[in-house]
Amino acid sequence: PEKLSQIKSKFFFTELNAFFDAGLAWNNGDKIEFKTNPTLLRYDYVKDASGNQVFDSSGNPIKTPVYSKVPALSAGISMRVNLFGYFVLEPYLAFPFNRTDIGKPVFGLGFTPGW
Repeated sequence: PEKLSQIKSKFFFTELNAFFDAGLAWNNGDKIEFKTNPTLLRYDYVKDASGNQVFDSSGNPIKTPVYSKVPALSAGISMRVNLFGYFVLEPYLAFPFNRTDIGKPVFGLGFTPGW
């Protein structure tokens, strides 16, 4: 709304957001845990698209670890800019909470067709 706008513009409608985000992907039968790091549950044998077991060059079966599923949590800031009513450009800076493979904030840029 124009009453709340700090900078008035007829072309670039923007909003600044602070966010907290949580996400989880899983399959039927996966173990879900609400903690920092996933638990190693077991090792499964790798199979190809036909369901046949895969072996390495020495003839040993290849195994892959199976972990429990842990939600990914982050917080950050983003800004949505409506460019002439055609699409929305959204740069964001997210701070992941429970990702041990990322040690700094993550920057991203989203392009969406609508607000």
